[in-house]
Amino acid sequence: MVTSGPFCFVRNPIFAFMLIACLGIAMLLPNVLTLGSFVLLVVAIELQVRAVEEPYLIRTPVSCRA
Repeated sequence: MVTSGPFCFVRNPIFAFMLIACLGIAMLLPNVLTLGSFVLLVVAIELQVRAVEEPYLIRTPVSCRA
């Protein structure tokens, strides 16, 4: 388990900061295109995590260091 750095707060900091950046753009330019792109980004990240990352983590054995 990670206990330091950005990984101790969120599981995937890249996705978290992508969402924050896209939300910031949507707040600066509130129109249908930016709000729609934010929604599409959320859907794309959910699909990536559920279809790719979760199965990979389930298949990968856990190694413990003493």
